[in-house]
Amino acid sequence: MTPSVDQDRYEQTSSCLWIPRRANRRPVGVDLFCGCGGFSLGMAEGDVDVAFAADWEVSAAETYLLNLGRRDCQVLDIAANAKMRRTFWRYTQKLGAGWIGSANPASEGDCRAFWLGDIHELTGDRILQAIDEPSVDIVFGGPPCQGMSKSNSTAGLLDPRNQLLFEFMRIVEELRPKAFCMENVPPLLTTWRPLYEEIECRGCAAGYTVTATIIDAANYGVPQFRRRALILGALGGKPLSFPMPSTWMQGRRPDGTGWNMKSRNEEEDGDQGSEEQEMFG
Repeated sequence: MTPSVDQDRYEQTSSCLWIPRRANRRPVGVDLFCGCGGFSLGMAEGDVDVAFAADWEVSAAETYLLNLGRRDCQVLDIAANAKMRRTFWRYTQKLGAGWIGSANPASEGDCRAFWLGDIHELTGDRILQAIDEPSVDIVFGGPPCQGMSKSNSTAGLLDPRNQLLFEFMRIVEELRPKAFCMENVPPLLTTWRPLYEEIECRGCAAGYTVTATIIDAANYGVPQFRRRALILGALGGKPLSFPMPSTWMQGRRPDGTGWNMKSRNEEEDGDQGSEEQEMFG
């Protein structure tokens, strides 16, 4: 039986969740390094109009557009890559027909334009032209993290993939949104901290107040232990704050003693875990 819902105060989203009824004007968002669309979906559920997304993996783009693309979504820069063109065109008739559309046939994704190509060739002006907006409110995304992963013990600061962090910041500087949010692996704020300091410096020089922390998704209702670094930037004014955990995961050791997420992380990371808590809260 479906529970009764006050439809004057709540509305149902395309993924069948009930949320507080939204205002008419939704903030416009841009998802860089969007992958298959998890970050975009979370932003959309948080009332952001994710009008533009970018990635260069064909399979990720197919998944994203089938579920989160509008049926009239423009796919940009595909002509520059013959392999992408051959692989992708057969999917274009199915834009917006994925699981979100299946949940609510009258609904479709928000993405109006998708950049399927090299991020180095993308500019802020091209994004605004593609979505026909004078500005955007938030830029978000998760640049590739392999160069900072614990499994990568040699390349470090010289890994060319780490330079994609600064392509993200270049787009932020060109668009000047009200806020930006970057997600990455925790070593960005510890082992490879010089990379974060460069991001912070560029953000501050562009007028942003930058703050960062490390969270575990399990403490926010996600059924997975997944620690991630989050970097937030707010254009002028006070720094953005991080939400308090909604769930403290509890477990039990074989010897019967209890643990929570904080003690588990500190146990795994040793002194580094304590250092992270001291630096970032």
